[in-house]
Amino acid sequence: MKLNDIRHWTTERISQTILYVLVGISMLVFILFWTVGFNRPYLENTNFNDPLLTNVLIILMWVMFFAAFCITVWSVSSTLKKRGKALRRENGIPVKKISYSIIIGTLILMLLTLAFASTKPMHINGAIYNDALWLRISDMFVNTSIVMIIFAGAAVAYCGWRNRALHRKEEK
Repeated sequence: MKLNDIRHWTTERISQTILYVLVGISMLVFILFWTVGFNRPYLENTNFNDPLLTNVLIILMWVMFFAAFCITVWSVSSTLKKRGKALRRENGIPVKKISYSIIIGTLILMLLTLAFASTKPMHINGAIYNDALWLRISDMFVNTSIVMIIFAGAAVAYCGWRNRALHRKEEK
């Protein structure tokens, strides 16, 4: 397939291409970060490194965060607009209920992890970082990601177990 035929690509092909491009860009930036000028000493304190491509890495992370945030907002709003009251079920699956449950569940999980997040000061490059808001927000994102990964793993394990149980029942 040619790149100019992108309008005819399947959703799977588009998401796969985007994944490969993002992984490639990330690998390139991280490899360059670690190999080009990483051991450059910090002028104010030579005990620390001042990697040459730190700003490139930070800009990449901000761009990816902003893009993910915009795509998430667009996706949620377009899903809610398209669903309306007519499409509550598709092929017997309660898609509207599932969509709302995921959105509300994610927001509740983020609020809970924000509420229980740590504000304990951290030592970073020999200095104490004690901005409670950013410590709490970063802890929220890390803990929310961990909980969601655990939930996803549990869902995959449960569905696999259930699928095998159903196949065994059909074989008998």
